[in-house]
Amino acid sequence: MTPKPNTASISATGKLTWAAAALLALTGMMQMPIAKRYYLTDIPLMGWLGDFFLTHWLHYLGATVFLALAAYSAATFLRNRDRRLTAWGGVGTAVAAGLIATGGLLVVRNLAGVVLNPVLIIVLNLSHLMLSMVLIVVALVSLALKWPWTIPAQPSKKTTGDR
Repeated sequence: MTPKPNTASISATGKLTWAAAALLALTGMMQMPIAKRYYLTDIPLMGWLGDFFLTHWLHYLGATVFLALAAYSAATFLRNRDRRLTAWGGVGTAVAAGLIATGGLLVVRNLAGVVLNPVLIIVLNLSHLMLSMVLIVVALVSLALKWPWTIPAQPSKKTTGDR
């Protein structure tokens, strides 16, 4: 019996997406005042984690890369009809879309002259944090169980000339 091929291998785009997601997770967590509280800044070469503005801009940089990769992946998927989304891929895509939407609204909140309801800001912050944790779990489960987000599409059936 031959082993089943790994259909969930990680492409170069996937590796770059993982790198951007890791940067986003690290800098996103450091937006909260935990780096100094838990002495992470005392670890050699980790002092930069305590600089809010640096981690804030690095988070924006990671988000830019993540958005570019998401747009590239979506365009590639829509252009090439040879693959279809699995149910697990639909879950991951929905969570990523929610994360992008809440992140975009949080960027708008940071613009000069924009005033949002404080309750909305709390809901956005908590939703963004929750969705990021859910996306991490979805991605790790996908890797651990080798559940692909896309699979080859079924060949279309010809309806003309089959008689």
